[in-house]
Amino acid sequence: MIRLTMFLAAILLASSYPTMAQEGPEGNVAEAWIVNVDMASQPAFEEAFKAHVDVRKKHNDPFEWHVYVQETGNSMSTYMIRACCFAWAEKDAYETWGEENPEVNADWGEYVHPHVSSYGHHYSTLDFANSNWPDDGSEINFVGVTSYQIKTGHSAQFEAVKAELSQIALNEGWAQAGHHWAWTSSVDGANTVNLAVPHENFASMATPDPDFFQFLSQHLGSEEAAAGIFQRFTDATDGSDYTIYRHRSDLSMSDSDQ
Repeated sequence: MIRLTMFLAAILLASSYPTMAQEGPEGNVAEAWIVNVDMASQPAFEEAFKAHVDVRKKHNDPFEWHVYVQETGNSMSTYMIRACCFAWAEKDAYETWGEENPEVNADWGEYVHPHVSSYGHHYSTLDFANSNWPDDGSEINFVGVTSYQIKTGHSAQFEAVKAELSQIALNEGWAQAGHHWAWTSSVDGANTVNLAVPHENFASMATPDPDFFQFLSQHLGSEEAAAGIFQRFTDATDGSDYTIYRHRSDLSMSDSDQ
């Protein structure tokens, strides 16, 4: 039987995404598990998963896990189960909770695990200083995540430009106009930085008017100046990809958007 001290999710991500604005800089770690399920097993998996959520609630799971599935891409039977945000020391306390509540792990192993084909496990850290996640109870049903692969030796350049763009957005009117985003960085695996943008519905995914390039051009005084910053940003990356994730509140620990 596979022993799990918690259940599972990804990126990431990006992109949950928690009520991050409520958290302090010491609690900037997110844990994510990826659970792959055969298409034919999805109904049975979800039924067992929902019952498992009730077991975790009964045992007062200290973490609040949220579930996401891909709205776009090629992994439509992959579930991303994510908890955020906590300090690393809180992970030790969570491990202790798992040892003191063996019924939780046993329930997963007996009822949920048989429907799972494979797992992935990831940690990421959130950059609160350069993010602007909604903390007003806004409904978040989708998260669009752009994953940037950082060139070897270019992390400092990328972080500098990321901060430059983010601080302009935070202080010069973009955030005040109701735009939200969050930056996360992978702890394991490839050097990847993710930009997550929350959405209430599909309509909110439309390109804003003005878009960010137009906003930046106006702030800097010319399109050439804005293009120069974006070029420095692009020069630090090996490429990017974009995925939309749907938040599954019916499978998550609570109805709050994380």
